Amino acid sequence: MKTILFIFSILMLSACSSVRLVDSWKPNEKEPFAPEKILVVGVTQNLTARVIFEENLKKELQSRGLQAIESMAVFDISYTDSKKTDDEIETMITGLSEEGIDAVIITTVKGVEKKTNYTPPHSTVVYHRERFGRYYYRFQDIYYNPGYYNEYEIYIVETGIFKINY
Repeated sequence: MKTILFIFSILMLSACSSVRLVDSWKPNEKEPFAPEKILVVGVTQNLTARVIFEENLKKELQSRGLQAIESMAVFDISYTDSKKTDDEIETMITGLSEEGIDAVIITTVKGVEKKTNYTPPHSTVVYHRERFGRYYYRFQDIYYNPGYYNEYEIYIVETGIFKINY
């Protein structure tokens, strides 16, 4: 009887929830944006990493039926190495628009965290009846496994998708 009363009280309390939808937002566009040609930009000082990243992302986008182009085909290598003024950026956007590019995907590494895991030592005990020599030879290393550290890095990456003409 107590369990039935308990279940009934839980059901009654869950029915009196105070969560409700207050507001929602949708863009004013009547049709969703479907880009036709996307520029892929990887922001990094490492040229090799940039080329590999942009090629791989381009292939993934193309496998999903989107036309993509790498930034290396549009910008020269030194273009991303220096700061640009607002006028230079507007000129670049106009040039991209004239080439038929209507969206840009920009990916940048925002940070790197170094992590260390420690695996503590552990002992293994095996209970066998064998002759001493063969037993010792076979299991001489398994009784004690020392702990060890494993160091690795976590990359924090930010990706933004921008519409060129809005």
